[in-house]
Amino acid sequence: MSSRTLTRRLAEDGLTYKGLLDDVRRKLALQYLKDRRIGLKKVAYLLGYSGVSAFYDAFHRWTGSSPGWILKSSATPEVFEEGFGGCFVAETFSGG
Repeated sequence: MSSRTLTRRLAEDGLTYKGLLDDVRRKLALQYLKDRRIGLKKVAYLLGYSGVSAFYDAFHRWTGSSPGWILKSSATPEVFEEGFGGCFVAETFSGG
């Protein structure tokens, strides 16, 4: 399939390649960050970002929080998708 055909078919469903890639990266980032053994540099690499700062910017755009905050805190990222396609991180703290 040509890139033009793919672009057209995605557009018919109201999607873009960039939007799909961004969504997959966001979901994988949150999954990777649940594993405290994986550092930010490794997460950025696994998601195909040029460096940690590019990943940080994308993560902040998706969640409004820094990935470092999630790694350093006792919070567990949980994603809630809104009808408009937004993403929010709910903070669930362990302990009392």
